[in-house]
Amino acid sequence: MKRILMIVILLLSATAARGQGSVFTIKPDKPKTGDVIEITYNPSAGADVLKDAKEITLYASQIHENGTSELAEAKMNKEGNIWKGSFTLKDILAKVILFRFDSGDLTDDNYGNCWSVLVCGDKGIPVEKAHYTLGMLYSYGGASAGFPVKADKEKSKFEIDEEGKLYPPKAQEISPLQQFYAEYNANSGNQEALNKLALQLVNYYSQKKKDEREVLNTITLLRLMKKSSLADSLAADYKKSYPSGKFAEEERMNKVYAESDKQKRIDLILGYFKNPEALSQEEKDNYNYMLVQAYIELKKYDDAYDAISKMKVQDGSMYNSLAWACIEKGEELEKAVAWAKKGIDLFRNPNPADKPANMIMKDWKNNLRVSLAYALDTYAYGLYQLGRTAEAEKSYDEAYRLAAAQLSEDFHARYIECLNKNKEYDKAASLAAEFIAMGKTTDKLIAEYKTAFLNNGGTDAQFEKKISAFKEDDMKKIKTKLAGELLNLPAPQFTLKDLDGKEISLASLKGKVVVVDFWATWCGPCKSSFPVLQKVYEKYAGNKDIVILAVNTWENEKGDERIKNVRKFIDENKYTFKVLLDSDERDNAVVTQFGVSGIPTKFIIDRDGKIQFKTVGFMGEKAMMDEMDAQFEMLLNDDYKALIKK
Repeated sequence: MKRILMIVILLLSATAARGQGSVFTIKPDKPKTGDVIEITYNPSAGADVLKDAKEITLYASQIHENGTSELAEAKMNKEGNIWKGSFTLKDILAKVILFRFDSGDLTDDNYGNCWSVLVCGDKGIPVEKAHYTLGMLYSYGGASAGFPVKADKEKSKFEIDEEGKLYPPKAQEISPLQQFYAEYNANSGNQEALNKLALQLVNYYSQKKKDEREVLNTITLLRLMKKSSLADSLAADYKKSYPSGKFAEEERMNKVYAESDKQKRIDLILGYFKNPEALSQEEKDNYNYMLVQAYIELKKYDDAYDAISKMKVQDGSMYNSLAWACIEKGEELEKAVAWAKKGIDLFRNPNPADKPANMIMKDWKNNLRVSLAYALDTYAYGLYQLGRTAEAEKSYDEAYRLAAAQLSEDFHARYIECLNKNKEYDKAASLAAEFIAMGKTTDKLIAEYKTAFLNNGGTDAQFEKKISAFKEDDMKKIKTKLAGELLNLPAPQFTLKDLDGKEISLASLKGKVVVVDFWATWCGPCKSSFPVLQKVYEKYAGNKDIVILAVNTWENEKGDERIKNVRKFIDENKYTFKVLLDSDERDNAVVTQFGVSGIPTKFIIDRDGKIQFKTVGFMGEKAMMDEMDAQFEMLLNDDYKALIKK
C-alpha cells in the first residue's frame, strides 16, 4: 500500500579507522567501554561535503550484537583546517561504532559507507562478537537509523573468520541441544535412533521448562525430526504454563500470518484482544497494524478508523494510509479527507518522545517532513475530487515545497492536473518542465504538461520538440549513471521450478540478458512495481535475447498453499511474465545466494552470466521503465564492457 515507508534493517561500514586515510582518525584506536574517544575530522581530505561548514556535529552509532544501537553525539571544534570532538563510550553492549558528520542539511558519511571501529577490551583485543557483528552486517549492506554501509562479502567473511580465531568454540561450551542436533544430523535416516533421541528431548524439556529459548529450540528440533504430535503436545503444555511467554506470542503471530482470509484474520486478532494481559505491547502494536490493514482490504473503513483511534501511540501514517485507500478509489471522500487532515495534524505536531533513541533528531525531522508531504498529497487529491480545487492547490503547493524530490511521479501529475483545472497554465507549464527535468515523468504528466503548454500559447510542434529534447537528455543522464554502477560479478547459479513445476536454470539462459526480480505477495513495493514489470515484459516480448524471471521468495505460506496463493495473485492481476519459486528453506534459497536484504531487489545479468546491475526498491513507473530500457540497450551492446572498472 502507498505511503508506508519501508525502513530497511541495520547495517555497517568499513573496518575501523584502519586504512581510512586522513579524513578520519580516532584516539585511542582500540577503544574500550569507559574511554573518552577523541575524533579528528578533516573534511578537505575526503568528499569535501563539509569543507565550508561553520559548525559540525559528530554522530556515533554504537551497534549491539542483536542489531540494536545507541546514539552518541558531540559538537566539534575547529582547529585550523581540522575539526575535533570527543564523547565517552558508555554503552557496555556496544560491539562496533559507526561515525558520520553533519552540518545543517549536509552529511558526510564517507560516500555512503560510514567510518567504523571495533570495540575492544582491556588488552586492546576486540571484545567477543565485535568481529562477528561487523561481519554479519557487512554481509547485507544498507542503512540503519541514518548510518549506511556498503555490503562486502569478502570483508564479511574476513571479520567472521577473525572472530573464530579470537574466540574459537570450546568443547566444554557445546550445549546439550547442540549435541542433540549433532545426533539428529548423524542419524537422520535411523528411525530407532531418532525415537530414542525424541525421548531424550522430552526429558530435556522437563529439565529446561523455565528456559524459554531452550524450549523453543527443543520443539523446533522435534518438528525437524517429523515428531509433530510430540512437538504439539510440548507446545500446548508450555503455553498452558506460560501463556504470556514468547513461545505463545510466536504461535499466535504465526496463526495470524498463516490466515489468508482477511475476515478470519480479523476474528483471530479480536479474539486475542479479549485477553490483553497475555499480550506484550509490541504484539498489540503489530496486531493493531494488521487489523487496520485487513479492515482496509475489506473496505471496512469505519472499523479501520476506530482501530487506529484506539492505538496507544497515534501515528499520522496510519490515518494517511486509511485516507489514501479511500481517496485512491474515490470512495468515502468526505470521511477520507477528514482522516487525511488528522494525519497532517499529527505530523505537524509530533511528540519528541516518539523519536527512536538511536535516530538523529535531524533525520527524524526529515522523515516527518516527507511524511507530512505525502499526507498533504493525499488530502489535496481528496479535495480535488470533491471539487474544492483551490484548497487542493494550496495543499499541493505545500507538499511541493516540503519534498518535491521525494514524492512520487503520480503526485507531480496530480499537482499539474489541479493547476490546469484552476486555469493556472503558466505555473503548470513551468512546474511540469521542472518535474520532467527531475525525472518525474509519467504519461499523465506529459498530457497535463501539453494542456498547460498549449493553453499558454505554445504549439504542438514546439511541444514535441521540447519532449524529444527532454527524453534525449534523460537517457544520457541514465546511461552515465549506470556506467558507474556496473558490477561485473558472477551470478549465483540456480535451478528453480515455475508455477507449473517446470525447471528453469540460469545456466540454460547464457547468451541472453536475464532479469532476476525477487518479490513476495505481501510486499507492497513489489506489488506496486509489477504493473510496470508487465509493461516492460510486453515491450520486449519479441526480443529473444531478453528474459524476465520474477522469483517469488520469503512467503509466509509453504508448499502447495504457497503455490496456490502465488498463482492466485498472478492470475488475478493477469501477469504473463515467468514466475519462479524460490526454496522454502531460507538458508538454501536463491535469494540468500544473491545476498538480498530487502525486496523488491532486481538483478540484470549480462549474456556472459555476470551481474551488471542491482536495483533495490521501486522507483516509480517512468524511472523503472527508463532505467530498464537503458540497461537492456547497454547490455545488448558489447561496448558497455569497456566501461567496466578493472
